[in-house]
Amino acid sequence: MFVIARNLVTDLHRADAARPRTAGDEWLLETAPAADELEAALGAWTMTEALSRLTPAHREVLTLLYYRRLSVAEAAVVVGVPAGTVKSRSTYALRAQRLVLEEMEVAPS
Repeated sequence: MFVIARNLVTDLHRADAARPRTAGDEWLLETAPAADELEAALGAWTMTEALSRLTPAHREVLTLLYYRRLSVAEAAVVVGVPAGTVKSRSTYALRAQRLVLEEMEVAPS
């Protein structure tokens, strides 16, 4: 009895592997990204677009501080400017980014 069951399972597995899989509704639902993955991707795209609209100096400071998670002192060393300059650039960069996001109609006005 065990041999017959094993042979049936093996035959079914081989039959499934031999036929190409069709795209039925179930398969599409299994492969579709979840809502939170879509929102994360949309958020990443939005922030990338907003950062691309900033000046290079502002973009660099925000990238170092918020994406690479460097301290102000570490970012100052990387950029080659005093820590106070990094602080002021980050302040102005955040203001500029907020304006860009408002223009994109993403942030509340």
